[in-house]
Amino acid sequence: MSPPILTEARDLLSRYDVVFCDVWGVVHDGLTAYAAACEALSRFRAQGGTVVLVSNAPVPQAQVARMLVSRAVPDKAYDAIVSSGDIALAHVIATKFQAVYCIGPRDRDSALFDKIPARKTGLAEAEAIVCSGLTDDRTETAESYRRVLETALARRMPFVCANPDLVVEVNGALLPCAGAIGALYEDLGGRVFWAGKPHAAAYAAAVAEANRLRGVAVDPERV
Repeated sequence: MSPPILTEARDLLSRYDVVFCDVWGVVHDGLTAYAAACEALSRFRAQGGTVVLVSNAPVPQAQVARMLVSRAVPDKAYDAIVSSGDIALAHVIATKFQAVYCIGPRDRDSALFDKIPARKTGLAEAEAIVCSGLTDDRTETAESYRRVLETALARRMPFVCANPDLVVEVNGALLPCAGAIGALYEDLGGRVFWAGKPHAAAYAAAVAEANRLRGVAVDPERV
C-alpha cells in the first residue's frame, strides 16, 4: 500500500506525547522559519506535548538555539535541542581522549572545537580524529582527505563524526559534509562514531532528554 499523504499534522500528532523534529528543511529553510511548521509544533506543546529538536549541526545546542533565533524560529515551538555537536563532545569526554586531530572550518565550528577538553594536535600525536566538516566545502571533497584517513587507519585511530550528513543543500548547491569523510573512512575499514541522525546516538540522546523533560520514562509507542 502507498503511504498516506498528510496535508496537516494535527491528526498525526494527536497520537503522540513526544515529537523528535529535524531542523533544517523542517522548521526553517536555512534562512527563514517555516511559520506553519512552527505553529503546528507550538500547538502540540500547548496541548501537553514535548518537542525535542534533533539537529546534525556540529556545534553545542546553545549555538543551535542562536541560529534558530536568527531565523525567527519561536522558542515556543520546542522544549529542547539535541545537537550532534553535544553528542560528539560527550563521546570525546566519555572516551577520555587526551589529544585529538580536528578536521573542519575552525571559524564556523569554533563553538565545538573550543569545548573539546582534549589537546588539539597534529595527526602524528593524536589519539582520535574529530570532524565537523570539510575545511573548505566549496573546493574539497571527501577524497581530499584520503591520505589523512589512510594514515589514521594505519594507526587504528577512531573517527568522531560530528555531523553525519553526507551533503547539505545551500542555495541550490549540494555541499559535502563531515559524513562524507566519515563514510570514506568507514569504507577504508576505519572505526567511526556517528554523533547524529540517522544513527542510534541521536535518538538515545533525544529519548534521554524527553525523559528528563517529562519526568518519566517515555513510552516509545508515544514518540
